[in-house]
Amino acid sequence: MPVRKEGISRKTFIEKVERSKTEMTNKETEMDMYAGDVETARGTLESLELFGAQEDISDVKGAIEQAEQITEGRFDQENEQLERLQGENKEIEKDFDERQGKTESDVSKLGEAKLESLEAKDGIAKAREAALRGKEFLDQQLEVTRKAGEQSEDAEQKLRARVQAVRGR
Repeated sequence: MPVRKEGISRKTFIEKVERSKTEMTNKETEMDMYAGDVETARGTLESLELFGAQEDISDVKGAIEQAEQITEGRFDQENEQLERLQGENKEIEKDFDERQGKTESDVSKLGEAKLESLEAKDGIAKAREAALRGKEFLDQQLEVTRKAGEQSEDAEQKLRARVQAVRGR
């Protein structure tokens, strides 16, 4: 007999998807802030005329460069956390995909049932309808999960490119 996964309520599915999506979006917002600060720090440094005393110029440049390095470090930490969240999102997607496949198989098996009595046929028809609703729900949640993951990965690439552009100067 096949191993059965424990059922999860629709509410739990939705909460799981929304939590994953929200956590990734929040992390992207944090990364955007740090990327902006790195860009601003570098832009500020590059815009300074620095015609004071040599020691003062060195102190100003050093302080800005240190702030930039610390901010880049925080960006990298946030990026690592985002990648962990994206991995968790992929696990959710994998779980939904597996459940969706099993539900699709169940729908097929229910459709193949050869019954004689009207009562049994009605019961199986209701079961098939319920399984179809479940499959549609899982399809929707799987799509939302995939889309959130793709959007997060796109945002991550753009943010990393912004910081990399500053690092390359």
